[in-house]
Amino acid sequence: MKNNRFITIIPLYNKEAAIERSITSILAQTIATDLLIINDGSTDASLSIASEFKSESIIIISQENQGVSNARNKGISYAKSHNYDYILFLDADDYWETNHVEEINKCILKFPNATVFANNYKIKKSATTFEATLFSNLETDTSRELDDFFTYNYLNSILFSSSFGFKTSITSLYDEEITHSEDIDFYLKLGLSEKIVFNPTVTVIKDETAVNRSHLINLENRTYTDFDIYEKFTPQYKGLKKFLDINRYALAIEFIMANQNKEAQQLVSKMDRSNLTTKQQKLLQLSSWQLKLLKRIHHRLSNTGLRIRTGR
Repeated sequence: MKNNRFITIIPLYNKEAAIERSITSILAQTIATDLLIINDGSTDASLSIASEFKSESIIIISQENQGVSNARNKGISYAKSHNYDYILFLDADDYWETNHVEEINKCILKFPNATVFANNYKIKKSATTFEATLFSNLETDTSRELDDFFTYNYLNSILFSSSFGFKTSITSLYDEEITHSEDIDFYLKLGLSEKIVFNPTVTVIKDETAVNRSHLINLENRTYTDFDIYEKFTPQYKGLKKFLDINRYALAIEFIMANQNKEAQQLVSKMDRSNLTTKQQKLLQLSSWQLKLLKRIHHRLSNTGLRIRTGR
Protein backbone atom coordinates (compact mmCIF):
# COMPACT_ATOMS: atom_id res chain seq x y z
CA MET A 1 0.00 0.00 0.00
CA LYS A 2 1.28 3.44 -0.95
CA ASN A 3 2.19 5.65 2.00
CA ASN A 4 0.40 8.99 1.98
CA ARG A 5 2.60 12.07 1.52
CA PHE A 6 1.63 14.83 3.95
CA ILE A 7 2.67 18.45 3.94
CA THR A 8 1.84 20.89 6.71
CA ILE A 9 1.57 24.60 5.98
CA ILE A 10 2.28 27.30 8.57
CA PRO A 11 1.43 30.86 7.51
CA LEU A 12 3.94 32.88 9.52
CA TYR A 13 3.59 36.52 10.43
CA ASN A 14 5.23 37.95 13.56
CA LYS A 15 4.85 34.92 15.84
CA GLU A 16 8.29 34.88 17.44
CA ALA A 17 6.87 33.81 20.82
CA ALA A 18 5.11 30.71 19.48
CA ILE A 19 6.71 29.48 16.26
CA GLU A 20 9.34 27.29 17.94
CA ARG A 21 6.64 25.38 19.80
CA SER A 22 4.50 24.81 16.69
CA ILE A 23 7.45 23.59 14.59
CA THR A 24 8.64 21.29 17.38
CA SER A 25 5.17 19.71 17.59
CA ILE A 26 5.25 18.97 13.87
CA LEU A 27 8.71 17.40 13.96
CA ALA A 28 7.59 15.16 16.85
CA GLN A 29 4.75 13.52 14.90
CA THR A 30 4.57 9.71 14.89
CA ILE A 31 3.79 9.87 11.15
CA ALA A 32 6.09 12.25 9.33
CA THR A 33 4.93 15.30 7.46
CA ASP A 34 6.95 17.79 5.51
CA LEU A 35 6.60 21.37 6.68
CA LEU A 36 6.17 24.40 4.45
CA ILE A 37 6.50 27.73 6.22
CA ILE A 38 5.20 30.70 4.27
CA ASN A 39 6.92 33.66 5.92
CA ASP A 40 4.44 36.41 5.12
CA GLY A 41 6.64 39.45 5.63
CA SER A 42 7.44 38.96 9.32
CA THR A 43 9.24 41.91 10.89
CA ASP A 44 10.14 40.27 14.21
CA ALA A 45 12.42 37.28 14.89
CA SER A 46 9.95 34.68 13.56
CA LEU A 47 11.94 33.85 10.42
CA SER A 48 15.22 33.70 12.31
CA ILE A 49 13.77 31.25 14.84
CA ALA A 50 12.23 29.06 12.15
CA SER A 51 15.49 29.02 10.20
CA GLU A 52 17.36 27.60 13.19
CA PHE A 53 15.65 24.24 12.70
CA LYS A 54 17.91 22.01 10.62
CA SER A 55 15.62 19.45 9.03
CA GLU A 56 15.35 18.30 5.43
CA SER A 57 11.57 18.17 5.88
CA ILE A 58 11.29 21.95 6.37
CA ILE A 59 10.85 24.33 3.44
CA ILE A 60 10.70 28.08 4.01
CA ILE A 61 9.36 30.54 1.45
CA SER A 62 9.44 34.25 2.21
CA GLN A 63 7.27 36.91 0.60
CA GLU A 64 6.10 40.44 1.26
CA ASN A 65 3.09 40.58 3.55
CA GLN A 66 0.01 39.55 1.57
CA GLY A 67 -2.24 38.11 4.26
CA VAL A 68 -2.98 34.69 5.68
CA SER A 69 -5.32 33.65 2.84
CA ASN A 70 -2.66 34.35 0.23
CA ALA A 71 -0.10 32.41 2.28
CA ARG A 72 -2.41 29.41 2.61
CA ASN A 73 -3.22 29.44 -1.10
CA LYS A 74 0.49 29.58 -1.90
CA GLY A 75 0.92 26.53 0.28
CA ILE A 76 -1.93 24.68 -1.43
CA SER A 77 -0.43 25.46 -4.84
CA TYR A 78 2.99 24.23 -3.70
CA ALA A 79 1.50 20.97 -2.39
CA LYS A 80 -0.34 20.30 -5.63
CA SER A 81 2.69 21.02 -7.81
CA HIS A 82 4.96 18.82 -5.68
CA ASN A 83 2.62 15.80 -5.70
CA TYR A 84 1.66 15.64 -2.04
CA ASP A 85 -1.43 13.59 -1.22
CA TYR A 86 -2.76 15.55 1.77
CA ILE A 87 -2.45 19.08 3.09
CA LEU A 88 -2.58 20.05 6.76
CA PHE A 89 -2.53 23.52 8.29
CA LEU A 90 -1.12 24.65 11.63
CA ASP A 91 -1.43 28.22 12.84
CA ALA A 92 1.80 29.41 14.43
CA ASP A 93 0.00 30.09 17.74
CA ASP A 94 -1.22 26.51 18.06
CA TYR A 95 0.43 23.12 18.47
CA TRP A 96 -0.25 19.41 18.05
CA GLU A 97 -0.06 16.33 20.18
CA THR A 98 2.38 13.80 18.71
CA ASN A 99 -0.43 11.64 17.24
CA HIS A 100 -2.18 14.33 15.19
CA VAL A 101 -1.07 13.18 11.73
CA GLU A 102 -1.45 9.54 12.78
CA GLU A 103 -5.09 10.12 13.71
CA ILE A 104 -5.73 11.96 10.44
CA ASN A 105 -4.18 9.04 8.57
CA LYS A 106 -6.39 6.53 10.42
CA CYS A 107 -9.45 8.40 9.19
CA ILE A 108 -8.10 8.52 5.65
CA LEU A 109 -7.75 4.74 5.66
CA LYS A 110 -11.13 4.20 7.30
CA PHE A 111 -13.04 6.57 4.98
CA PRO A 112 -11.38 6.31 1.56
CA ASN A 113 -14.15 8.26 -0.19
CA ALA A 114 -13.93 11.27 2.11
CA THR A 115 -11.84 14.32 1.25
CA VAL A 116 -11.60 16.37 4.49
CA PHE A 117 -10.52 14.97 7.86
CA ALA A 118 -10.81 16.86 11.16
CA ASN A 119 -9.51 15.90 14.60
CA ASN A 120 -10.96 17.27 17.82
CA TYR A 121 -9.21 20.10 19.66
CA LYS A 122 -9.12 21.76 23.05
CA ILE A 123 -8.73 25.44 23.84
CA LYS A 124 -5.98 26.86 26.01
CA LYS A 125 -7.58 29.69 27.99
CA SER A 126 -4.68 30.46 30.34
CA ALA A 127 -1.35 28.95 31.34
CA THR A 128 -3.13 26.28 33.37
CA THR A 129 -6.69 26.22 32.02
CA PHE A 130 -7.85 24.15 29.05
CA GLU A 131 -11.41 23.98 27.76
CA ALA A 132 -12.93 20.99 25.98
CA THR A 133 -14.64 21.80 22.69
CA LEU A 134 -18.38 21.18 22.45
CA PHE A 135 -20.22 20.74 19.18
CA SER A 136 -23.91 20.96 18.42
CA ASN A 137 -25.86 17.75 17.74
CA LEU A 138 -22.72 15.64 17.95
CA GLU A 139 -22.07 12.94 20.50
CA THR A 140 -19.68 10.31 19.25
CA ASP A 141 -16.78 8.30 20.61
CA THR A 142 -15.62 7.14 17.20
CA SER A 143 -14.71 8.81 13.93
CA ARG A 144 -17.58 9.27 11.48
CA GLU A 145 -18.49 10.94 8.23
CA LEU A 146 -20.73 13.95 8.83
CA ASP A 147 -23.94 14.13 6.87
CA ASP A 148 -25.67 17.52 7.22
CA PHE A 149 -22.30 19.06 8.10
CA PHE A 150 -23.58 22.53 9.03
CA THR A 151 -25.82 21.24 11.83
CA TYR A 152 -22.75 20.37 13.92
CA ASN A 153 -21.24 23.86 13.87
CA TYR A 154 -23.57 26.02 15.97
CA LEU A 155 -21.47 25.98 19.18
CA ASN A 156 -17.95 25.60 17.81
CA SER A 157 -16.57 24.89 14.36
CA ILE A 158 -15.88 21.27 13.47
CA LEU A 159 -13.21 22.60 11.14
CA PHE A 160 -10.58 24.73 12.80
CA SER A 161 -7.55 25.84 10.79
CA SER A 162 -5.06 23.84 12.87
CA SER A 163 -7.17 20.68 13.21
CA PHE A 164 -7.95 19.35 9.75
CA GLY A 165 -6.39 18.05 6.57
CA PHE A 166 -7.67 17.49 3.07
CA LYS A 167 -6.86 15.83 -0.22
CA THR A 168 -4.82 17.94 -2.59
CA SER A 169 -7.40 17.14 -5.26
CA ILE A 170 -9.99 19.52 -3.80
CA THR A 171 -10.44 22.75 -5.73
CA SER A 172 -11.51 25.18 -2.99
CA LEU A 173 -9.20 28.06 -2.12
CA TYR A 174 -9.24 30.86 0.44
CA ASP A 175 -10.77 34.15 -0.67
CA GLU A 176 -7.87 36.61 -0.58
CA GLU A 177 -10.21 39.61 -0.59
CA ILE A 178 -11.52 38.70 2.87
CA THR A 179 -9.45 40.06 5.76
CA HIS A 180 -11.57 38.63 8.62
CA SER A 181 -13.69 35.43 8.75
CA GLU A 182 -11.77 33.97 5.79
CA ASP A 183 -11.77 30.64 7.64
CA ILE A 184 -15.57 30.60 7.84
CA ASP A 185 -15.80 31.30 4.12
CA PHE A 186 -13.45 28.39 3.40
CA TYR A 187 -15.42 26.06 5.69
CA LEU A 188 -18.60 27.03 3.86
CA LYS A 189 -17.01 26.01 0.56
CA LEU A 190 -15.87 22.68 2.00
CA GLY A 191 -19.25 22.01 3.62
CA LEU A 192 -20.99 22.53 0.29
CA SER A 193 -18.65 20.42 -1.81
CA GLU A 194 -16.71 17.85 0.21
CA LYS A 195 -17.21 14.72 2.31
CA ILE A 196 -16.03 15.57 5.81
CA VAL A 197 -14.95 13.16 8.56
CA PHE A 198 -14.73 14.07 12.24
CA ASN A 199 -12.48 12.27 14.72
CA PRO A 200 -13.34 12.91 18.42
CA THR A 201 -9.76 12.23 19.52
CA VAL A 202 -8.22 15.48 20.78
CA THR A 203 -4.87 16.10 19.07
CA VAL A 204 -4.74 19.89 18.77
CA ILE A 205 -4.33 22.73 21.24
CA LYS A 206 -5.82 26.04 20.15
CA ASP A 207 -3.96 28.67 22.11
CA GLU A 208 -6.22 31.62 22.85
CA THR A 209 -3.65 33.13 25.21
CA ALA A 210 -1.43 34.12 22.29
CA VAL A 211 -1.29 37.73 21.13
CA ASN A 212 -3.81 38.39 18.36
CA ARG A 213 -3.30 41.61 16.44
CA SER A 214 -6.37 41.33 14.22
CA HIS A 215 -8.55 43.15 16.79
CA LEU A 216 -6.37 46.23 16.30
CA ILE A 217 -7.73 46.75 12.79
CA ASN A 218 -10.79 49.02 12.67
CA LEU A 219 -13.99 47.39 11.47
CA GLU A 220 -14.31 49.83 8.57
CA ASN A 221 -10.96 48.55 7.27
CA ARG A 222 -12.01 44.92 7.42
CA THR A 223 -13.60 42.77 4.74
CA TYR A 224 -15.87 39.97 5.91
CA THR A 225 -17.44 36.92 4.34
CA ASP A 226 -20.47 37.80 2.23
CA PHE A 227 -22.93 35.35 3.74
CA ASP A 228 -25.58 36.38 1.22
CA ILE A 229 -23.86 34.51 -1.63
CA TYR A 230 -24.46 31.24 0.22
CA GLU A 231 -28.14 31.93 0.88
CA LYS A 232 -29.18 30.28 -2.41
CA PHE A 233 -27.88 26.94 -1.16
CA THR A 234 -30.00 26.88 1.99
CA PRO A 235 -32.87 24.80 0.54
CA GLN A 236 -30.41 22.04 -0.37
CA TYR A 237 -28.30 21.87 2.79
CA LYS A 238 -29.84 21.15 6.15
CA GLY A 239 -28.70 23.58 8.83
CA LEU A 240 -26.99 25.99 6.43
CA LYS A 241 -29.46 28.85 6.99
CA LYS A 242 -29.00 28.61 10.76
CA PHE A 243 -25.22 28.45 10.33
CA LEU A 244 -25.29 31.63 8.23
CA ASP A 245 -27.54 33.40 10.72
CA ILE A 246 -25.39 32.51 13.72
CA ASN A 247 -22.37 33.93 11.94
CA ARG A 248 -24.36 37.03 10.95
CA TYR A 249 -25.30 37.38 14.62
CA ALA A 250 -21.65 37.19 15.73
CA LEU A 251 -20.70 39.87 13.20
CA ALA A 252 -23.67 42.04 14.19
CA ILE A 253 -22.48 41.96 17.80
CA GLU A 254 -19.07 43.22 16.64
CA PHE A 255 -20.71 46.06 14.75
CA ILE A 256 -22.83 47.06 17.75
CA MET A 257 -19.77 47.17 19.99
CA ALA A 258 -18.12 49.44 17.41
CA ASN A 259 -21.22 51.69 17.38
CA GLN A 260 -21.92 50.75 13.75
CA ASN A 261 -25.61 50.09 14.35
CA LYS A 262 -26.67 50.57 10.72
CA GLU A 263 -24.40 47.74 9.58
CA ALA A 264 -25.59 45.58 12.47
CA GLN A 265 -29.24 46.11 11.59
CA GLN A 266 -28.59 45.20 7.96
CA LEU A 267 -27.31 41.83 9.14
CA VAL A 268 -30.17 41.36 11.61
CA SER A 269 -32.72 42.03 8.85
CA LYS A 270 -31.46 38.97 6.96
CA MET A 271 -31.72 36.59 9.92
CA ASP A 272 -34.47 34.18 10.74
CA ARG A 273 -34.88 35.05 14.45
CA SER A 274 -35.93 31.48 15.23
CA ASN A 275 -32.33 30.44 14.50
CA LEU A 276 -31.13 32.44 17.50
CA THR A 277 -31.45 31.59 21.16
CA THR A 278 -33.41 33.86 23.48
CA LYS A 279 -30.10 34.99 24.96
CA GLN A 280 -28.73 35.89 21.53
CA GLN A 281 -31.84 37.89 20.66
CA LYS A 282 -31.54 39.83 23.93
CA LEU A 283 -27.85 40.55 23.34
CA LEU A 284 -28.68 42.14 19.99
CA GLN A 285 -30.77 44.71 21.88
CA LEU A 286 -27.94 45.85 24.14
CA SER A 287 -25.82 48.95 23.67
CA SER A 288 -22.14 49.08 22.84
CA TRP A 289 -20.99 49.70 26.41
CA GLN A 290 -23.24 46.95 27.81
CA LEU A 291 -21.82 44.40 25.37
CA LYS A 292 -18.26 45.46 26.10
CA LEU A 293 -18.86 45.03 29.82
CA LEU A 294 -20.35 41.57 29.31
CA LYS A 295 -17.44 40.61 27.08
CA ARG A 296 -14.94 41.56 29.79
CA ILE A 297 -16.88 39.54 32.37
CA HIS A 298 -17.15 36.57 30.01
CA HIS A 299 -13.42 36.66 29.32
CA ARG A 300 -12.57 36.62 33.01
CA LEU A 301 -14.98 33.79 33.76
CA SER A 302 -13.89 31.66 30.81
CA ASN A 303 -10.29 31.93 31.94
CA THR A 304 -11.33 30.26 35.19
CA GLY A 305 -12.98 27.39 33.32
CA LEU A 306 -16.55 28.68 33.52
CA ARG A 307 -18.48 28.90 30.26
CA ILE A 308 -21.15 31.27 29.05
CA ARG A 309 -22.34 30.01 25.69
CA THR A 310 -24.76 31.68 23.33
CA GLY A 311 -25.02 28.98 20.68
CA ARG A 312 -26.97 25.77 20.74
